[in-house]
Amino acid sequence: MNDANNNSNQITKQDLDDLKIDKSKPIRIVKVKTPESNVAAAGRWVRGGVSSHLTHGSGRQKTVCTSAVLANFNISPDSYHYSENRSTVIGVLRRNRWAVRSRKSALKVGKGKHPSVGQIRASIRKLDAPSTARFYVSIKGHAMLLDYQGRTIVDTAPRARDRRPVLDVALVDRQENIND
Repeated sequence: MNDANNNSNQITKQDLDDLKIDKSKPIRIVKVKTPESNVAAAGRWVRGGVSSHLTHGSGRQKTVCTSAVLANFNISPDSYHYSENRSTVIGVLRRNRWAVRSRKSALKVGKGKHPSVGQIRASIRKLDAPSTARFYVSIKGHAMLLDYQGRTIVDTAPRARDRRPVLDVALVDRQENIND
């Protein structure tokens, strides 16, 4: 097996066997821009999401930002195939017994209105959300996770002043904690 001191960027059949990756599905492994091996990088994916985008043979992707968000819910990247858009991420959350409720109307998102992430943070603080709630925020080409007070939990592309327009917001929590 390749170790961290080996500069080889090739993943071997033995490496795939060690990681228990399903070899029947087409996967293109993107070169990790670190001196460590792909096996060491794959080990990190399980702990905190993927370290670079994975593009499957179909052209669909498993993205870094959504994988990091799902990792916060203890959903490992090997338990789902795609994570490229809002509907697939919400499907993965629901399959793993998380309740997902849209908060677009409560936070005035959609129908031509796209408040910034900073404005959404202030609006989330005003909601009566349980302290266990997390907010999945969808931005064009990106996803992030905020807590019930609007503080960042996961953002793989942080900004000092976040003016990115928000496309969708969903409250995620266990079913027993959500008051519809």
